[in-house]
Amino acid sequence: MIDQLLLPAVILFFGSFIQGTVGFAFGLVAMPALIWAGLPLSDAVAMISVANLFQGAFASYDLRRHIPWREVIPATAIRYLTMPLGIVILMMIESWDKAQIRQIIGLVILLVLIAQLLFKMEPKERIHPVWTISTFSLSGIMQGMVAMGGPAVVFWVMVQNWTSQQARAFTLSLFLFSAPVQLLLLYFMTGNQVVAAMLTGLALTPLVFIGTKLGIKCGNQLDRQLLKKLTQLIWAVMAVVSIISPLLT
Repeated sequence: MIDQLLLPAVILFFGSFIQGTVGFAFGLVAMPALIWAGLPLSDAVAMISVANLFQGAFASYDLRRHIPWREVIPATAIRYLTMPLGIVILMMIESWDKAQIRQIIGLVILLVLIAQLLFKMEPKERIHPVWTISTFSLSGIMQGMVAMGGPAVVFWVMVQNWTSQQARAFTLSLFLFSAPVQLLLLYFMTGNQVVAAMLTGLALTPLVFIGTKLGIKCGNQLDRQLLKKLTQLIWAVMAVVSIISPLLT
């Protein structure tokens, strides 16, 4: 039993540390790693969702003075509406080969990174509602499908004239409020299939807490530009590993 928990424990700890530091990327780090570790896609999504719930709660409490509630509430509502579609897609691709799933995830990460490098994101006074709705709709679908709703949100956050604390508080609180709905949808749409994964995620909550606290402490010492570069480095590493690793086995 301990051997079965060891690898997920390391993955969730590292993912929570990264998310605590940069405000997102838990799914980007943990999802391909959990699939590589042999978990079914739905189990990996369930485990990450439980971790997101508690990790988001820990981090949001620490950053509570920086949460931009006016933006968090409508963004969360949009994600609620689109997450069910993402979970339907998850159930459709559940039977695919794990190597294919990892490569698809890697390609998504790589495309996001390329788009970020090609398109210069400058802070704006006002963001068009169409872009806001599109961003959080896509985020909800990706969150439901592969627990990777962060990349779409990051583009939106980068054009906000926010401090690094505000940016992290926004994304972390977004994940916090989305996680309970995602878990309920997963349970009702897949049945008891994901209960064991949820309980595993719950059992590893102390490690998520420690990783989050360490990540927030580290993130508070970094400025916005350094966080951006760190984020891009994380994306690049995870994309390459996800795409290449199936070819080496």
